[in-house]
Amino acid sequence: MTFIHVFEYLCGIAVFGFLYWLLSGIKEIIETSVGISGDTYTLYLYVWTGSIIVYLLFGGIWLARTYAELKEQGGIRF
Repeated sequence: MTFIHVFEYLCGIAVFGFLYWLLSGIKEIIETSVGISGDTYTLYLYVWTGSIIVYLLFGGIWLARTYAELKEQGGIRF
């Protein structure tokens, strides 16, 4: 059984985790020096949360379909 596709999916989650860590540091600097604009900050949170949900949802579907295609082709070895 190949774990390359699972590794790719987990690398994508790691990239989102790194970006979250990076952007949270930038967000703290902006909050202390400039201040928060309510609508802009809310939009930022909606876009960020939406992108994570879309990646988790469609990435999971892609992962499941990839393994289903490999199983149909006889590519998965147990």
